[in-house]
Amino acid sequence: MISKDSKQINLYYHPNYQLSKKCLAIAKANKAVILPIDISKTGISQTDWSEMANMLNLSVVDLIDLNHDIIISKFGKSPDIDEFDALKIIENHPEVVDKPIAIRGNQIVRASHANDILKLQSSDTGEIRIP
Repeated sequence: MISKDSKQINLYYHPNYQLSKKCLAIAKANKAVILPIDISKTGISQTDWSEMANMLNLSVVDLIDLNHDIIISKFGKSPDIDEFDALKIIENHPEVVDKPIAIRGNQIVRASHANDILKLQSSDTGEIRIP
């Protein structure tokens, strides 16, 4: 079960991606409590992946970069992957999840840009540095 602590941001990321590194840096630069979760080292359950996808109103397949070399080598350039396949792929090859996912309480963000992580920080608590 995913931790949904409203006082902490759980950042699920893969270190191979520049976007992940940028999101982690931005999160650490602000005052919010961050729990970085490196998905290449920490086994995330299929239930947790399903829950994250559900919170994002996406299918698990949508969490996968379908243009990743691993996907192309196993399924070809036009993969037909169902939810079960997607969960197995992520479990065995977490590097196919190319965008970090951040959760705070019941809020969730799948970062397409590094600053997306700021959507989970509260301006009224001093977590966001205002110039």
